[in-house]
Order: sequence, then C-alpha cells, then structure tokens
Amino acid sequence: MVTHKSRASPDSDPFKAVGDATRREILLKLLDGPAPVYTIAEQFNVSRPAISKHLKVLKDAGLVEQEKVGREILYHVDPRALEEVRRWLDTFWTRGLARLKKAAEGKKR
Repeated sequence: MVTHKSRASPDSDPFKAVGDATRREILLKLLDGPAPVYTIAEQFNVSRPAISKHLKVLKDAGLVEQEKVGREILYHVDPRALEEVRRWLDTFWTRGLARLKKAAEGKKR
C-alpha cells in the first residue's frame, strides 16, 4: 500500500523541504532504493527520531512516499513530486544559457 498526502499546507512546500541539507542527503540516499527509517538513520550522525521528523517533512511535501512491507515501513522518493522543483530550477538554466548564447553571438559580430 502506497500512501501519498496532498500538499495543502505551507509546511508542505517542497522547496522548504529541500532547503535543509539533511533532507537533501536523505533524498540522495533514497535514490538507491526504498529503505526503512533505521537504515536511513544509520547513515547519519543524528538520532532515529530526528530522521523520522525529516522523513515526515519530506512526506508532507510529497517528495517521499511510504509503503508498508510486512512489518516495515519503507520510504522511497516520488520523482513526480520533484518535477515542480526541477521545472523551477530549469528556468534559471534556460535563461542562463539564453544569456550566454546572446553574449557569445554578440561578441562574434
């Protein structure tokens, strides 16, 4: 069973969620595949309850989903939710490349 919470509150903003270095690192680690909280926590110098809180923020922002497998709850990245963040960042990349192209073409003339 996969659960996914809709993002209705300001606390569930994916940009705010990825603003924390620990949460960004958790997302990177989850790219290797689903993992339970204790496995994720082993990779950090913070407590398991602290990792659980970070996972809750990521889940509320829609960036991770949880799935119950037997007695464990596994967390995994929801790539669809990262799409909003990627589109926003792509704006800077696209505009930057356009300015670079314009500057390069202006120097050729």
